[in-house]
Amino acid sequence: MSASRPEIKASAKLPAIVAILRRRDSGEFGNANCPHCGADGRYVYTFLCEDGLVRGAMQGCLKLFPRAKNAHHAARLVAEAFKREQEARENNRPLAAWWKAMVAAAQAFQAAVETEGFSRDRLNAFYIEVLDWERKRQAWLSKKGYTRKRW
Repeated sequence: MSASRPEIKASAKLPAIVAILRRRDSGEFGNANCPHCGADGRYVYTFLCEDGLVRGAMQGCLKLFPRAKNAHHAARLVAEAFKREQEARENNRPLAAWWKAMVAAAQAFQAAVETEGFSRDRLNAFYIEVLDWERKRQAWLSKKGYTRKRW
């Protein structure tokens, strides 16, 4: 007696994310609303889409947006850098140089997009800078013996 349920599909295609620009913390009790869907929450991400528009969403909605080619790894790293920056500030600890550099690169990229507009060359330079800092981080971790052992 079980009837087959129809598959639910989204009616609108969301633009792909090319860069995460910032993560805003609205406090411990989550006083912010998601710009995408209106849900209550704590962290709001601001990101640049491939159509050149800056958009915002919370973590759950952020996962709905596709990632542009070559952007997934850089977006994940920048989101992690913003998270580490917040944790360091809350725990009154210093932030590692590579995380500081990734946050600074994201903020500089955002400022350039807001003042001069979006350009593919600027985006590629941003990707290269973030991935270069990730390579430096991985080299340091490997040298110190902190790499994960794979079974």
